[in-house]
Amino acid sequence: AMLRVIHAEGLWIEPTHRKAAAVYRRLIAEMRSVVTGFYGVNMAWTASMSPDVSAMVEAYGGVKLPGEHFVFPVAGV
Repeated sequence: AMLRVIHAEGLWIEPTHRKAAAVYRRLIAEMRSVVTGFYGVNMAWTASMSPDVSAMVEAYGGVKLPGEHFVFPVAGV
């Protein structure tokens, strides 16, 4: 199966604004607006490189995917 997914890419947040609930609420609200309004879907894929981000994603209803996930080249193979 080949799937098209909406990927919510990570971003840098000014250290003095990290862990500020209002920052995360605004980011999540805008992401939801774009994903549902522009793309017309109700889920997005994302990744986490830190326990803080993982906790935030899970707090907003994110679910860990099973298995290992990879990116691999397809051009010139």
